[in-house]
Formats: sequence, C-alpha cells, structure tokens
Amino acid sequence: MTRKGLFPDEKEILTINVTNLDTVGYYNDSEEWTEEQKTTGELVLTEELVIFLATTGMLKTGRERAHIIPIDCITGLREESKGISLGSLLGKVNLIVAVESSEGEDELVYVCSKEDSQRFVQETDRFRKMGDASLLFDNRALQLVKTREEVSLEELSKDVELQISLAKTRGEIQDSSPEDVLEILQRVVANYITEGDLDGVLENKIYISNAKLARKTVQYQVTIDFTSLVSQLKNKGIILQKIECPSCSGELALPEGGASIVCKFCDSTVHATDIFEKFKALL
Repeated sequence: MTRKGLFPDEKEILTINVTNLDTVGYYNDSEEWTEEQKTTGELVLTEELVIFLATTGMLKTGRERAHIIPIDCITGLREESKGISLGSLLGKVNLIVAVESSEGEDELVYVCSKEDSQRFVQETDRFRKMGDASLLFDNRALQLVKTREEVSLEELSKDVELQISLAKTRGEIQDSSPEDVLEILQRVVANYITEGDLDGVLENKIYISNAKLARKTVQYQVTIDFTSLVSQLKNKGIILQKIECPSCSGELALPEGGASIVCKFCDSTVHATDIFEKFKALL
C-alpha cells in the first residue's frame, strides 16, 4: 500500500517526523515489569484525523497506520521538555496528545523537534476550533428549524449566529454572507431530515414539517366541496361562475353545492377537488 493509500479520503495538512513512546507491560506468574517501546514514523494531520504512520520493514521504507485519532476526540495538546538528556540537547520535546476514550482519557507521546511540535499544536488547534464552530452551526440550524412548522431557509440565512459560526469553520475573520450560509444550510437541513432529527421535507428552499403537510391533506379531503371552494376563492378576490370539465373541456355552470357534478357533454364526474387543484397555489 502506498503512503497516500493509507488515508485516501483525507486531505493531508501537515506531516512531521516523530518517535512514538509507549509503555508496554510484561507479566508472568511471579513478576511483572514495564518497558518503554519506541516506534519511529510520521504524524500526519488531516482535516478530520491525526494519523501516526509507523515505519515498517528492515529499511524502514514501509508505513502502516498505528494510531488513528479523530480530531473531535482530542481533549488537549501540550509540549513537555525531555529534561536534561541527549534529546533535549538536540532540540527534542515530547508532544503529548490527550485523547478521549471509553475508559476516560489516554495520552499518546511523540518525540519530535520543538519547531515541529509547535507547528503541529497550532494547526491541530485551528482545526479543532473549526470543528467546534461547525457543531455550533449545525446545532443553531436545528434549533431554528425544529421550532417551526414552515420556514424559508433564505430567511434563516440572515441569522447572525449562523453567519459568524460558518466564518469560523472556514477560518475567516469577516462573517459569511447569507448566500454562503444558505448553501451550507440546505445541506445541513437535508442531512437532519435523512437522519430523522427533523420530521419534514425541503421544497424550494422551504422546510415544511410533516405535521403541517398532514393537516393540509386532511383539510383538503374533508372540506373541499363547491361551496367551500367558491368561498375560499372569493376570499382571495376571485369570482368563479363557470368551471371546465377536466375530461372534455366543456364549460359547465357552477353548481350551488355538493362535492361533484356530472358533465352534460361527456357524462364524466367532475369533482370539486379537480377544480381545486387548478387554484391550489392561490389558496
């Protein structure tokens, strides 16, 4: 496997040469002891992961993934001096990566130059902050959408908190524009719908809850007859006197009531809901 093949879907940000220090325990029936194990390799920072590639083979030309650490699982980074030692005289320090685990917190130790340690800490912290800002954006989007039954994402894109958090995810100082927010907001909301965190649909940049859609359907099924249709159209300033048969396009007088009428030209049944569909967008 090539070096790049070890993380094909990740963009490499920074790579430094390190030696991993690990304490290995040995046990038998009568005693136990520990031994410090050193493994040379490369510490690679991507946009979402920190990967330790250990050298392999007699010539140390091979690489294998020894540690894979999601950035959002890193709880801290710090640099420690090696004290008075050959390593310290050569400008080496211990780079400590604290990682959240199922058992609490683990610390991984990598020996590297002081300059590399500082660069790695600085870049990793930058991506950790961007990840925090991304989480703030997602949570804010969910909060704004979930409390509404119908809302325009174009209106939500003007939210200042969303503009600030998106800018932080990109490492930008100036707040993101509503256009940029809208582009990301559509993807975030669609993802929330897919994962079941939002119970609704996204149509033409408008979120509509399934509860509201269900009420609309029930209302149309229960109340639409010619009397209610005429009344609703009149409220919108539309005076309906004649209707057209959907089957033969024959012109029919508007019935005084009822939910259907038989066409005098083709004998097909014309339902009030058929006529309603033509005016639905206006109601």
